[in-house]
Amino acid sequence: MTLLLALACRPAVDPPSDGVGPDDSKTETGIVKLDDSEDTQTSGVEHVIIIVMDGARMQESFGTGTTSNTTGEATEDFMPEIRSRLFPEGTLVLPGIAPGITTTGPSHCDLLIGTNTPYGNYGVDAATRDPGLYRPEYPTLFEAARAQKGWSDDEVRFGANAALMYGLTWSLHPAYGEEFGAEYTFIADPENAEQPLADDLPVMEALQDHVDEHEARLIIWNLKNVDRTGHYGPGESYPNAVKVIDDPIADFWDWLQANETYAGNTVLVLTSDHGRHDFDREEDWRQHGDSCRGCREVPMFLVGPGIEAGETVTDFTTLHDLTQTVAEMLDLSMPHSTGRSLTGDGAEGTLEISGGSLTSTYTDGRPTIVRDGEVVSSGWGVTPRVAGDYACFAELDPTSTGSLPWVPRCLDAEGTDIGFADEPEVSAWFAPDLVVEGEYLWATYADTKNGVVVRPSSRSEAVRLVRWSSANGWEGMGGGTTDFSLATHPALARDGESTWVAFASADPGTTDRSSRHIKVYKVAWNDEELPIWNKAHDTLGEGRMERPDIAVVGDTVYLSYLLSRSEFGNTVMLKSSSDGGETWTETLRIDDSGRVLAHVGPQLHDTQTWWARLGDEGTVEVCSRALAAQEPTCTDTGAAALRTLSVSDEGVFATVSEAGDRSWTTWSP
Repeated sequence: MTLLLALACRPAVDPPSDGVGPDDSKTETGIVKLDDSEDTQTSGVEHVIIIVMDGARMQESFGTGTTSNTTGEATEDFMPEIRSRLFPEGTLVLPGIAPGITTTGPSHCDLLIGTNTPYGNYGVDAATRDPGLYRPEYPTLFEAARAQKGWSDDEVRFGANAALMYGLTWSLHPAYGEEFGAEYTFIADPENAEQPLADDLPVMEALQDHVDEHEARLIIWNLKNVDRTGHYGPGESYPNAVKVIDDPIADFWDWLQANETYAGNTVLVLTSDHGRHDFDREEDWRQHGDSCRGCREVPMFLVGPGIEAGETVTDFTTLHDLTQTVAEMLDLSMPHSTGRSLTGDGAEGTLEISGGSLTSTYTDGRPTIVRDGEVVSSGWGVTPRVAGDYACFAELDPTSTGSLPWVPRCLDAEGTDIGFADEPEVSAWFAPDLVVEGEYLWATYADTKNGVVVRPSSRSEAVRLVRWSSANGWEGMGGGTTDFSLATHPALARDGESTWVAFASADPGTTDRSSRHIKVYKVAWNDEELPIWNKAHDTLGEGRMERPDIAVVGDTVYLSYLLSRSEFGNTVMLKSSSDGGETWTETLRIDDSGRVLAHVGPQLHDTQTWWARLGDEGTVEVCSRALAAQEPTCTDTGAAALRTLSVSDEGVFATVSEAGDRSWTTWSP
């Protein structure tokens, strides 16, 4: 298999230093051929091993022309064995980017599914190690490998001296799941099996032991002690932890080349899930999780057959891009990944549409927001939302010289930028729900910028309701509800006097990863024009509940949401209240197939509920059910994959890929 790197490159900010990194920086044409010449490497890739150096910053790993502000050492002095022994044989990416929440769980989720979606930094019970049903909604690389190639759980493996990633071994997608999941190798402290080993060297030894005993086709191995020392050790322990793994990783590559099973057919990928703050910042230098450049930029290097030797790619390359690169090397279909691989192949077409006029359109795997045929975003634009004549979305400028935040923007009917609620930046999962009523644009959103379950009170964690009018601008900042853990997918409805807000969450401090539920609030606006949040309902019960929608029809409030349970899969639930939220009906399951797509929430519009599911023939169906009816009506889209579903006054729109090849088009019933 011959691979091509096709990248829209920009000039390198810090070109590689002579004698330290690869010799040539590809900036002039954007085309880099990966080496498949007979005198160097063969073109076949049969094994891919990804080593995640958890929390390693560019300053202390693969960066160039910089100085570590922890030790004062030149960055080129870190990891000398990898630089001298591996860099001349492979391709270095400067810089790699973690585009989502820069913490361990979310970033590993990005790497495994190749797209941005809410996933919290949930741990697991130390004794049982039960990850429950808090899992990705999109298929993982592991599932694609095992389902499409028939590889065993020994050939596909996830290993780490950390427990945060247990839930990432398989997804809730109805075509995959536990049957095709990966085994998780937890490297524990030999004196306390409930605690992770605080030493990365035995973790590297465990990796080599596994690939020696089993033919390893796809392996992801996390070295957690680098990050752990950054959080908890003295200042010098973090750079020392990086230095400790340098020689063992280089030796591991040499061992692979001397092993007849892996020599000449194995690609080794070195990266990190996130970086961390600069060490000259007071108070929080040990942390990460926000949009600081030190948090977003990650080391990224590939070596093996098909990878050009001695090259540097200077285009921004994300963890999503790395996912797709690995998928293509192993000939795996990952239609839901949105990255642009290092072969140049990226998602194309419309991946999300809102209201018929606002789309997230991908070209060469890079998203922009298009409104009525005109590009309105700067840099990367995602999560389009429309209400009336208003349009909102989030954008990230990868060429920024400072931090790399997701910035919210809203446009009025004339295209004037009205910002968003005075927010300078939002979560990578920003997806507000919008309603226009009278003079106001109403919006609700989850203000969870760092995407973790529990953080100190200084961290912003709230679900907020704001509104905008031409007379008063944005109002409502500072209000909100905080009695939750990791709120996602807020939805709103207006009944003329009150605003109804529903969102999915767990309880603060919860350890039950299968128990998330839907909270419903009836929100009033007081004389000081601040929202007053009154809880109206909580769907407490068994199972993982996500992606609610709420609507008011006449005197009745309707609530619909997704429920995942191990005994019946994913299904759509519906309940209602006709007395202002005082009492609610019993929950009704309106889809018994168990094949509902977990990444597409149900939508209420007028007197119907809409959702998507996998049909009997393996293609995706779009279903609807009148609120008073008993049976749903489903239409086969004929598509292998469905990305999003949008229902509004302008119609029903789904974004689909008919061949499952990441070429996306719009479908309507």
